[in-house]
Amino acid sequence: MEVQCTSMPSSSSGIDSTISKLRQLRAELSFLPRTDGSCALEQGNTVMWASINGPGDVPSSKRLDEKLYIEVVYRHGQSNLCSVEENRILSSILEQTVDTIQYPHKMLAVTIQEMQSDGSEMAAGVTAVCLALLDSGIIMNGIFCGICVAHCDDTLILDPCRKIIINADSLFTFVFKSSAIDHKVNLLLVPTSRSGQQEWLNAKRGAYSNMRHLRRRCD
Repeated sequence: MEVQCTSMPSSSSGIDSTISKLRQLRAELSFLPRTDGSCALEQGNTVMWASINGPGDVPSSKRLDEKLYIEVVYRHGQSNLCSVEENRILSSILEQTVDTIQYPHKMLAVTIQEMQSDGSEMAAGVTAVCLALLDSGIIMNGIFCGICVAHCDDTLILDPCRKIIINADSLFTFVFKSSAIDHKVNLLLVPTSRSGQQEWLNAKRGAYSNMRHLRRRCD
């Protein structure tokens, strides 16, 4: 299954539309036959693959009696090096979104691979994981997506490419979650607090509406 989404300018007041656009998104689901769920996400020239295996059997050393054990592996490019920081962040997001109580004595294996890097890899990886989870059919209490923002010369730029990131003053990745119960949008991951944070949030919420539109087309 393939879906595409060309993002539209944000309607949030006070945010210049020229910096409130995401690069074109294209997602292909169920493309890995030996997994329970998978997603190949293209976000501009950044390409991320995410795969889901499970819930399934778990080694006794990792088995949890009352909930699902989640194992995350995030690999950078061709080096296949795993990132402790990305693994930690993604594990936290999944613990808050997957209904782990429904799967005691089971394991969920989540793998994210950077296939092509052109900026905003972590944000694209987060979104790819959510789409792969939806593809797998596992029980969740909401959906989530990642949005990257660069601060360049007093300008906020959504979904920056590598060229912009090189010259950025600072870079942040936010993760938004939309609850399946009350449909409220919450922040799961917040960057370091600093002046102007509300402006960052307004810009990101505009971008989140575009990401949510892509997910509707995947359902």
